[in-house]
Amino acid sequence: MSKNGSKKLTFQAPWDFDSAFGIRSGYEDSRQIYAAHAGNPWLRLFASQPWFMEMVKERWQEIKAQGIPEKTLALILTLQETYAPCFEQNSARWPSRIAQGNHELIEELNNCQSQQEAADYLYRWLSDRFSFLDAQWQ
Repeated sequence: MSKNGSKKLTFQAPWDFDSAFGIRSGYEDSRQIYAAHAGNPWLRLFASQPWFMEMVKERWQEIKAQGIPEKTLALILTLQETYAPCFEQNSARWPSRIAQGNHELIEELNNCQSQQEAADYLYRWLSDRFSFLDAQWQ
């Protein structure tokens, strides 16, 4: 940060959701506060501050009041049904992508043989995650 900088702490890579949705090794457990153990020292610091965790709790309550967890789970089901033919065409065109797997993914996802199996995993993981967060911040 320079002397004339904004003096604001900013985070980058908001698109990096592989850790947030339990698909990357080390993040399979949907029932923990990842920021408390993150490699980023700022996240660990914030997660250890009661005032910050209170803000997180308040934001979770807002999200719950808007029905976002339920809408998210419903969206997974809708998209899976709507795009099922596209997913089948994709798998038929590039079958090696399923057979080869991805070294960054957890074993359970690498063992998925269809988009439906992957969607089912994501649905279960998020459902468990939402239950955990709700229990943390009721």
